[in-house]
Amino acid sequence: MERTFLFGMERVMLPSDLHPLEAMNTGMDEASNKTADPVRYAEKLYYALDMASREAALRVLKEMAVQFPQAYGTEAAIKAAFAQTFTLALNKYVAGQDQSRAVLEDHSSLITDVYAYSTLGELVDHSVEHILQWIGQTDSGGKEIIMKQMLDFIHSHYNENLRLELLADMFNYNSGYLGKLFKSHTGEAFNAYLDKLRIERARELLAQGIKVHQVAGRVGYANADYFHSKFKKYAGMSPSSYRNRVQKNGGTDG
Repeated sequence: MERTFLFGMERVMLPSDLHPLEAMNTGMDEASNKTADPVRYAEKLYYALDMASREAALRVLKEMAVQFPQAYGTEAAIKAAFAQTFTLALNKYVAGQDQSRAVLEDHSSLITDVYAYSTLGELVDHSVEHILQWIGQTDSGGKEIIMKQMLDFIHSHYNENLRLELLADMFNYNSGYLGKLFKSHTGEAFNAYLDKLRIERARELLAQGIKVHQVAGRVGYANADYFHSKFKKYAGMSPSSYRNRVQKNGGTDG
């Protein structure tokens, strides 16, 4: 009866069940507790909620269902870990919402209900159901608009001293989170995307016969040597070699 929470109801606990249970109890070392840190899972769950990603949310909850019992062992400790994770994720999510009170009222039951479930299976199943409904109500179109605005801004101002932190301030996002969102949307890190855009524009200017140091300044590189290394990285040759090759081919690069 004491193990009902972990093993479920309406079944007899068998000797074979004791082995994973004993391993679970002896495995509560510092490493496992670090792996099952509620703060870590709260951040992952928050990102999943904020990006309205069902797949990411399910992945986080499934990891919690495996890691928390191994790290905390008892029903009380496991429930406390789930409740702490949900509390931290909800608070972080609410901090970025206009209707914060309404969001809290709608989803605070996710935390309080943790203590009402008789088994781990019930706790996980109902938490999954709640979070998927939550994501279903979320309008993810807002982030698509933000990404479009951000890309439009980059394409208009690529020749300036653009930094992710600057854009994060403009769009009222945490810079680390905006970087993850940007990479998820474009498939590339912010700096790599900006460099590629600048080099493409540099190709066009070099094809017009403009001097290398002038091109560097026009596409946003204050240091000509730095521009040289970036151009070689993405184009496979130096800017001057590229310009000579294009002009030799009559204004095209092949």
